[in-house]
Amino acid sequence: MKYRFNLNVLIFILFILVVSFSFHHHVNVNASMKTFKKASEARIFTKSNDVTVIGVFDDLKSKMASHYKSAVKLWTNSGVEFAIATDKSKSFREKFDDERIPAIWAQVNFREDGSLRRGRKRRVGFFLNGKFMENMAKEEIVQNILIFFYKTLLRPVNFFPSETDGAQRLKKAISSRLPKLFITHNSKFNEEETKELLKINSHFSGKLHIIAINVNDVTGASDNLIKSLNIGFQTLPKLPYPPYASSGKVGITC
Repeated sequence: MKYRFNLNVLIFILFILVVSFSFHHHVNVNASMKTFKKASEARIFTKSNDVTVIGVFDDLKSKMASHYKSAVKLWTNSGVEFAIATDKSKSFREKFDDERIPAIWAQVNFREDGSLRRGRKRRVGFFLNGKFMENMAKEEIVQNILIFFYKTLLRPVNFFPSETDGAQRLKKAISSRLPKLFITHNSKFNEEETKELLKINSHFSGKLHIIAINVNDVTGASDNLIKSLNIGFQTLPKLPYPPYASSGKVGITC
């Protein structure tokens, strides 16, 4: 059965998800990153890649730098380019206009709503300074960095099949062990539906992947994905909310 989705309906569905909230631990020990000493050295790196991350540290041998490297190893082959930098010249702090260090800076080619951004990329920072972070165990720090990656490097709604620039990042969302909300659609989402999905993402950012599958995909990739994930579309249970008319566009499953 098809339903016009509503925020309350989707939240209800999310509560019946029974998926463990954990991360992959398949580490590629041979993963390498570019290393920079000045912000000017990273200019080509950030401009030539759609999504980049630079970890900025006083000392590349520090514990925080090591934790950053551990998190990056879990994101190999993700369509994201990673680098690490020392900032004795303070050029990165000047570039990002923020004195806090150690820090992780992501630069992405899409806006907060997921729409493609032309020209200057959007910058998002994550800061590893302060006693709160210093008192955490290594596993907690790495997990917090990974949450930042999931929240920042993936679009709020991941479309399958994806645009070329996001294909590898979409694979990262599908293969992660975070809960997922799969939504099938046979035409482009309208403004109201897009807003509802963005609301869902804001509620569960870093804890859930929203993946929209185009069932009219002529390549057969969508059919193969649905079969491989053993997704079943069933009639939704009666909910304590007013009924909503079907738009004929969207099917929901978890």
